[in-house]
Amino acid sequence: MWTLSVESLGPWPMLRLCGHLVQGLPAESLATAVRDLISQGRFNIVCLASEVGVIDSTGMGVLVSVREMAQRAGGRFILCAPSRRLLGVLTTTHLMALFEIADDEAAALERLRTPSVGTVTEAH
Repeated sequence: MWTLSVESLGPWPMLRLCGHLVQGLPAESLATAVRDLISQGRFNIVCLASEVGVIDSTGMGVLVSVREMAQRAGGRFILCAPSRRLLGVLTTTHLMALFEIADDEAAALERLRTPSVGTVTEAH
């Protein structure tokens, strides 16, 4: 089972992921959601991933891809509260350092309020 919802975290969009981030609809829907947000000028994105129960290589690839999309647009893609399963995959694949990770929504908000070099601040 898979659900993805677009919510708000302060002025920034937050994607809430729940279920299996795998090849097919889950991976496609995440990539489409990030593409849509970026096309709307919403470059800084928080991805709440505490309920990702299963992730395959396609799911991992799409996470890397959407992070790169946000970065190329001048924004940030913050993984918020990644599940134990996701943290395990990030560690095993040596991709932990690639992602900006926040422990919870408050920490993600704090990170976004402190712009890093080369990011775009949104006025939404």
